[in-house]
Amino acid sequence: MTPLKHVGLIVVHCAASSPNRRVSIDEVRRWHVEGNGWDEIGYHYYIDKDGVVHPGRSTTFQGAHEPKINTCSLAICLEGGFQGDVDFTPAQFSALRTQLMSLRLLYPTAVIAGHNNFRDDKTCPNFDVATWWEQDAIIKV
Repeated sequence: MTPLKHVGLIVVHCAASSPNRRVSIDEVRRWHVEGNGWDEIGYHYYIDKDGVVHPGRSTTFQGAHEPKINTCSLAICLEGGFQGDVDFTPAQFSALRTQLMSLRLLYPTAVIAGHNNFRDDKTCPNFDVATWWEQDAIIKV
Protein backbone atom coordinates (compact mmCIF):
# COMPACT_ATOMS: atom_id res chain seq x y z
CA MET A 1 0.00 0.00 0.00
CA THR A 2 1.11 3.53 -0.77
CA PRO A 3 1.35 6.13 2.01
CA LEU A 4 -1.22 8.93 1.92
CA LYS A 5 0.66 12.22 1.94
CA HIS A 6 -2.14 14.77 1.69
CA VAL A 7 -5.88 14.78 2.42
CA GLY A 8 -7.67 17.25 0.19
CA LEU A 9 -10.93 15.32 -0.09
CA ILE A 10 -13.20 13.27 2.13
CA VAL A 11 -15.40 11.12 -0.09
CA VAL A 12 -18.64 9.39 0.88
CA HIS A 13 -19.56 6.09 -0.78
CA CYS A 14 -22.21 3.43 -0.36
CA ALA A 15 -21.80 -0.34 -0.41
CA ALA A 16 -24.77 -0.79 -2.77
CA SER A 17 -25.86 -3.58 -0.44
CA SER A 18 -29.38 -4.96 -0.33
CA PRO A 19 -31.77 -3.65 2.33
CA ASN A 20 -32.82 -7.26 2.97
CA ARG A 21 -29.41 -8.32 4.25
CA ARG A 22 -26.86 -6.82 6.60
CA VAL A 23 -23.34 -6.47 5.20
CA SER A 24 -20.47 -6.26 7.66
CA ILE A 25 -17.17 -4.51 7.16
CA ASP A 26 -15.56 -7.97 7.06
CA GLU A 27 -17.72 -8.91 4.09
CA VAL A 28 -16.84 -5.70 2.24
CA ARG A 29 -13.18 -6.39 3.06
CA ARG A 30 -13.55 -9.85 1.48
CA TRP A 31 -15.12 -8.29 -1.64
CA HIS A 32 -12.11 -6.01 -1.99
CA VAL A 33 -9.35 -8.46 -1.04
CA GLU A 34 -10.64 -11.65 -2.67
CA GLY A 35 -12.69 -10.08 -5.45
CA ASN A 36 -10.34 -7.27 -6.46
CA GLY A 37 -7.02 -8.62 -5.22
CA TRP A 38 -6.35 -5.59 -3.03
CA ASP A 39 -4.27 -5.71 0.16
CA GLU A 40 -7.09 -4.34 2.32
CA ILE A 41 -10.58 -2.85 2.17
CA GLY A 42 -10.59 0.22 -0.05
CA TYR A 43 -12.41 2.49 2.41
CA HIS A 44 -10.96 4.14 5.50
CA TYR A 45 -14.25 3.94 7.42
CA TYR A 46 -17.46 1.91 7.14
CA ILE A 47 -20.72 2.96 8.78
CA ASP A 48 -23.20 0.13 9.33
CA LYS A 49 -26.99 0.44 9.57
CA ASP A 50 -26.77 0.82 13.36
CA GLY A 51 -24.53 3.88 12.94
CA VAL A 52 -21.40 2.14 14.17
CA VAL A 53 -18.27 3.54 12.53
CA HIS A 54 -15.79 0.76 11.77
CA PRO A 55 -12.19 1.59 10.90
CA GLY A 56 -11.08 0.16 7.58
CA ARG A 57 -7.85 0.85 5.76
CA SER A 58 -5.41 2.86 7.83
CA THR A 59 -5.60 6.59 7.17
CA THR A 60 -1.84 6.57 6.72
CA PHE A 61 -2.37 4.78 3.39
CA GLN A 62 -4.09 5.74 0.16
CA GLY A 63 -7.54 4.32 -0.27
CA ALA A 64 -8.73 2.17 -3.15
CA HIS A 65 -12.11 3.74 -3.81
CA GLU A 66 -11.71 6.00 -6.85
CA PRO A 67 -8.54 5.92 -8.96
CA LYS A 68 -8.80 9.60 -9.90
CA ILE A 69 -8.50 10.73 -6.28
CA ASN A 70 -7.04 7.90 -4.18
CA THR A 71 -3.79 9.82 -3.74
CA CYS A 72 -5.42 12.73 -1.90
CA SER A 73 -8.57 11.45 -0.22
CA LEU A 74 -10.13 9.55 2.63
CA ALA A 75 -13.17 7.35 1.99
CA ILE A 76 -16.20 6.66 4.14
CA CYS A 77 -18.65 3.97 3.03
CA LEU A 78 -22.26 3.65 4.18
CA GLU A 79 -23.88 0.21 4.35
CA GLY A 80 -26.86 0.15 1.97
CA GLY A 81 -27.65 2.14 -1.14
CA PHE A 82 -28.75 -0.81 -3.30
CA GLN A 83 -29.80 0.14 -6.84
CA GLY A 84 -29.62 3.86 -6.17
CA ASP A 85 -31.74 3.83 -3.01
CA VAL A 86 -31.15 6.30 -0.21
CA ASP A 87 -32.00 3.73 2.45
CA PHE A 88 -29.54 4.93 5.06
CA THR A 89 -30.75 5.11 8.63
CA PRO A 90 -30.91 8.20 10.84
CA ALA A 91 -28.17 6.53 12.92
CA GLN A 92 -25.96 6.33 9.83
CA PHE A 93 -26.51 9.98 8.94
CA SER A 94 -25.76 10.99 12.53
CA ALA A 95 -22.58 8.88 12.57
CA LEU A 96 -21.57 10.26 9.16
CA ARG A 97 -22.04 13.82 10.43
CA THR A 98 -19.93 13.09 13.53
CA GLN A 99 -17.21 11.33 11.52
CA LEU A 100 -17.01 14.16 8.99
CA MET A 101 -16.81 16.74 11.77
CA SER A 102 -13.95 14.80 13.39
CA LEU A 103 -12.09 14.49 10.10
CA ARG A 104 -12.57 18.19 9.33
CA LEU A 105 -10.84 19.00 12.62
CA LEU A 106 -7.84 17.00 11.41
CA TYR A 107 -8.07 18.17 7.78
CA PRO A 108 -9.75 21.59 7.88
CA THR A 109 -9.24 22.35 4.19
CA ALA A 110 -10.53 18.99 2.93
CA VAL A 111 -13.53 19.17 0.62
CA ILE A 112 -16.43 16.85 1.45
CA ALA A 113 -18.00 15.17 -1.58
CA GLY A 114 -19.76 12.06 -2.83
CA HIS A 115 -18.26 9.44 -5.11
CA ASN A 116 -20.78 10.59 -7.73
CA ASN A 117 -18.91 13.90 -7.95
CA PHE A 118 -15.97 12.15 -9.61
CA ARG A 119 -17.67 9.70 -11.98
CA ASP A 120 -20.49 10.37 -14.45
CA ASP A 121 -21.38 6.68 -14.38
CA LYS A 122 -21.86 6.51 -10.58
CA THR A 123 -24.75 7.60 -8.39
CA CYS A 124 -22.97 6.41 -5.23
CA PRO A 125 -23.81 7.32 -2.50
CA ASN A 126 -27.14 8.20 -4.14
CA PHE A 127 -27.51 11.67 -2.63
CA ASP A 128 -25.78 15.03 -2.98
CA VAL A 129 -23.26 14.87 -0.14
CA ALA A 130 -22.08 18.48 -0.43
CA THR A 131 -25.64 19.85 -0.25
CA TRP A 132 -26.51 17.54 2.66
CA TRP A 133 -23.38 18.62 4.51
CA GLU A 134 -23.97 22.33 3.92
CA GLN A 135 -27.71 22.36 4.60
CA ASP A 136 -28.34 19.57 7.08
CA ALA A 137 -25.17 18.47 8.74
CA ILE A 138 -22.84 21.35 9.34
CA ILE A 139 -22.50 22.56 12.87
CA LYS A 140 -20.33 25.60 13.40
CA VAL A 141 -17.53 24.80 15.79
